[in-house]
Amino acid sequence: TSIRAPFEPLMAGVRHVEPTNPYRCKYCADQGGCNLKCADEVAEVIASQTGRTAEVVKGQLLELLQVAGEQTSRLASTLEPLEEQLESLLDELNATLRPRIEKPVREKPLMAIGIAAGVGVLLGLLLASGRRSS
Repeated sequence: TSIRAPFEPLMAGVRHVEPTNPYRCKYCADQGGCNLKCADEVAEVIASQTGRTAEVVKGQLLELLQVAGEQTSRLASTLEPLEEQLESLLDELNATLRPRIEKPVREKPLMAIGIAAGVGVLLGLLLASGRRSS
């Protein structure tokens, strides 16, 4: 609350609602899951500012949660085939490129270390020069 103290005079009439994150919620943090009691407090604050009843506001909030949940489920089911396709492409890429990269490194490890060190030095110089010019 000390962070809010300087701003409270600027926000007269604004009522603070405690965090509704499951791990910080004062109603359900120790319950092992959300019991939606925090929704009652949010609904009361919105109702006091809008002139609606808390029950109407709570109903609207629950409806929004339901719609959001449905949209999330729909999005997840749409992304699932894409995730599988990406995973198979990555597996294929790993199977084809890995031997092509590993073979030269195994045959000439000192050259690989030298190339990696050279790339590191070049990147360091480029980043350092960018910082100096700013």
